[in-house]
Formats: sequence, structure tokens, C-alpha cells
Amino acid sequence: MEIEKALKLREAHRKIAMKVAAEVPEQIGNWRELPPKHLEMTRIQLFETLTAIRRFDEVIESYVCDTDGDILKEIEETKKTNGQFHRALLLLDEALSRKPAPVAEGWQRDNTVRPKLRKLSLKRFGGDPKDWMEFWDSFEGTIDKNDTLSQRDKFEYLKDCLEGKAKQVVAGFRLTEANYAVAVQMLKDRFGREEEIGRAHYEGMINYSQSLVTEI
Repeated sequence: MEIEKALKLREAHRKIAMKVAAEVPEQIGNWRELPPKHLEMTRIQLFETLTAIRRFDEVIESYVCDTDGDILKEIEETKKTNGQFHRALLLLDEALSRKPAPVAEGWQRDNTVRPKLRKLSLKRFGGDPKDWMEFWDSFEGTIDKNDTLSQRDKFEYLKDCLEGKAKQVVAGFRLTEANYAVAVQMLKDRFGREEEIGRAHYEGMINYSQSLVTEI
């Protein structure tokens, strides 16, 4: 992708995200007057826009590195800008965790008593990027690609496998069909990116080397 094109597309998506994020506080304050599922749709829209922005960030950061540009400045600007959108996502997560799910006219709540999922011996993940690939390979083969499970059931299994930082990422999500895919993508973006995994391994090596020096 040409760098000029990536810059223009990122700027366009940032403007969309800024508009959505700016409306979040008012939407949360007036959620009773909003159509059913409005906050959830806002959250999905913001998350999808952020996912697109992240793809352009990676292209631009790679270009800056290759041309000996100021990569630190680029990363700091990216974190500052995207941080505004992440705060809006957190506000939506908190609101959705408190707000009872609305019932649209002509629809009934799903009061079906769901059978309790059987316990499986699944690998757990606490948020260390070095462990992500091993965790996801195991979970994907056992749960994610299991066609006998609903998306909601997969999400329930996923939440049971998470702890620490990883659990915090999806803490505000309700167990719904739509939220499973969003939660998985957020975890992949947070812990599964190659640069995050590489950085975690590098820091682990540095810490190990320092511990050896200390022992000597």
C-alpha cells in the first residue's frame, strides 16, 4: 500500500472514530430514549474503525522505520490518538455491563434456560503475548472451530479461560452471539500482533540476562 494512501485512509478513519467517540457520553446519558441495541452497535462501529486504523498504523510505522524516520514520535502520536477511542470503548463497556438489555416492540426476551456447559480442560491465558499463540492454537482447535457450539457458548468458554490482563480486555462484554467475534479480535489485536509477541520475547531475554548478571 502506498504510504500517501495509507496516511489519507488513516486520517479519514480517525475522523470517523472521533465523531463516534465524541457522541458516546451523550448516548450513555440518554440510553433509555435510544433504540434497542444502539449502544452495542456504536461499540461495534467504533471497534471496527479502530481495527482499520490499526492496520494503517502498522503500514505507516513500517514505512517510518524503513526510511529512518522518527518512529518514537509516530508511536507516541498513535498511542495518544487511539487512547481517546479506547476510553470511549471503556465507557461503552461499563454502560453495557450496567444497562439491562432492551426489548424491542414485537420481540420477547430470551428466557430459555440454557444447559450448563460441560467443563473442559482448556489452557488458560493471562495476558503474556509470549503465550498467545500456544493458547489460541489450543482454544481454536477445541472451541473456536467447533461447529456444535454457538457463538455465545464459545464466548463463555473463552471468558472462563482468561485471567489477569486478558480477562480485563473482555470484562465489560456481555455473553452474546455478536460480542464473541468482537472480543476475539480485541484479544488478537492486544496480544497476538507479531510486534507485541517479539517485544515480549525480547524483554524476557533482557530480564533473564539481567538476572544472570545479578547472580554473578
